[in-house]
Amino acid sequence: IFFTFVIFTYPLPSNAQNQIKHWVTEKGIKVFFLEAQELPILDIRLLFDAGSSRDSDSKGLSYITHSLLDEGAAGLDAIQIAEKFDEVGAQFSAASSLDQSNLSLRTLTKKHYIKQALNVFMKILAKPDFTVADIELLRNRIIISIREDLQDPGFIAQKTFYKELYGDHPYGNTTKGEENSVSRITREEIVGFYQKYLVASNSTLVMVGAVSEEEAMDIAKLFDQSMHEGKKPAALLAPKPDFSRRTIRVSFPSRQAHILMGHLGLKRGGKGYFPTYLANHILGGSGFSSRIMNEVRLKRGLAYSAYSYLFPLKHKGPYIIGLQTEGKNIDTAIDIIEKTVSSYVTDGPSTNELRHSIASITNGFPLRISSNASMLNYVSMIGYYGLPLDYLDTFQEKFKSIKMGQVLQVIKNNI
Repeated sequence: IFFTFVIFTYPLPSNAQNQIKHWVTEKGIKVFFLEAQELPILDIRLLFDAGSSRDSDSKGLSYITHSLLDEGAAGLDAIQIAEKFDEVGAQFSAASSLDQSNLSLRTLTKKHYIKQALNVFMKILAKPDFTVADIELLRNRIIISIREDLQDPGFIAQKTFYKELYGDHPYGNTTKGEENSVSRITREEIVGFYQKYLVASNSTLVMVGAVSEEEAMDIAKLFDQSMHEGKKPAALLAPKPDFSRRTIRVSFPSRQAHILMGHLGLKRGGKGYFPTYLANHILGGSGFSSRIMNEVRLKRGLAYSAYSYLFPLKHKGPYIIGLQTEGKNIDTAIDIIEKTVSSYVTDGPSTNELRHSIASITNGFPLRISSNASMLNYVSMIGYYGLPLDYLDTFQEKFKSIKMGQVLQVIKNNI
């Protein structure tokens, strides 16, 4: 399918594969730990295969379940939970996306601070209250947020794009759900979702920071003791590709038109990812040096920004080209994008474009992993998607070894 939718600073440790430690707890938690002693901080992320793709018919179930976790737990209300984290300077968050959900904690590693932060985290994880009052209050807030989203043309564009691309597959649903589905979610469904998916055998624990491997193992044991073992859920079915071409136009009272174009792309860790990443970098992933930006903005001034990107998931994620332009320029902008893509698929990049993009990606990579937070994101990706432990060490070399023939091949298959 290729369709168009229109609507009005720490250095990377050397030999990181030897630095990222991996083990599995007795109950089945997959643990990934990277020691970073530069600051007395520990970042923890607990990931579950429990994103909105697991909502089934109750759209928004994962989102509301995770949003409720720190609203009340083990007899503590939301204010008390927040105060206990604030007392030791800790930060907690819970989130749900398409593929996965996660609970995150940033804490100082001084003994008293980390002990209290972890104690509250374990209460949230093991003993959420899910009171009727909290559910109703949060339900109302989510519904208001959904209504606000529907006043945003960018949100409507993305929502429609995903629905058209994925059809009835769970990837086609919005994370927050729909107003009519959220209004029907019951406490029993929330508790059932929590008990089924937020279990040890369905989890990945990532730690990056200033603790020793022995201390990290002790922390992992706390998580192991706090969670039921449970069962790993059955794998999601893969989305079925649709090779039809179509254009969807949705009216909206705005001078600016949001244009999204795309198709099914790659899955995380899929074959050809690095050459495709490079190919897209040249086409629309490198800002002002990309072909799309050059044709749409620099030559014609039709948009402030024009871009393309890959969004790999457990199954094939979307490949998206996007821009915003005045309504009168819709057809012109679409025509330019299509001609730019067609020319790129036919002729491929120049040698200079290839060389420049490889240098840009590899030279800029250290800045993308220059903090605990960025390292947490990368190690989380490695752990959750089962990527090689040497992913970060080999990242630059993988790009430097890419040949023109590889790029030409993936352009025809994946762009």
